[in-house]
Amino acid sequence: MKKILYLDDSRAALLLLTRLLKDFVEVLPASTIDEAERMMSEKNIELFLVDYTLGEKNGIDFSRDVRKHTEYSKTPIIMVTASYSEQLAYQAMHVGINECFPKPIEKNSFKQVITKQLDKPYTVEVVPTTLSMKCYAWEKSGFFYQYAPQIEQLVRDTSSEGVSKKMQELLRIKLKDQLDAFEFIVEKAAVHHTVNIKN
Repeated sequence: MKKILYLDDSRAALLLLTRLLKDFVEVLPASTIDEAERMMSEKNIELFLVDYTLGEKNGIDFSRDVRKHTEYSKTPIIMVTASYSEQLAYQAMHVGINECFPKPIEKNSFKQVITKQLDKPYTVEVVPTTLSMKCYAWEKSGFFYQYAPQIEQLVRDTSSEGVSKKMQELLRIKLKDQLDAFEFIVEKAAVHHTVNIKN
């Protein structure tokens, strides 16, 4: 039976998933990162299931560390999360997570994903079309301000609409910068339109 390490800080989730998959694969449950790392050194793990929320670290941090181990550099990693988003899946793909699976888990489709990943690992490529960030907004002395801590940007305008437009443009630039950083984007194309203005 194939060995799968499942890391989740919820003991209830560990028990539930272990029962769900018990006739299908051998699930090695770990409730802490230390426990998961110990199992990694003692067992031959063939697939990692990692919850996103893990306390001090998250599933992306743990997966980044897994990829540093030569013996696990190609082992499939599936991140399960109740807070699935395109942006989270994109970040996950960037650190080497093969696929994100939303909670609650649907048994049959989840087994299909595990079977495919064990048979021939693949990465679900995600190219985000939106980017959301928390911004703090306030008004002072006739000016409107917005601050985005994730990109450490402060914008100011004389109207709330103007400051929102400026912040959205900064977010678009941030998204473009993130896309430019990834290896899977190998070619860019500009589209030029020629319009005949003579009759």
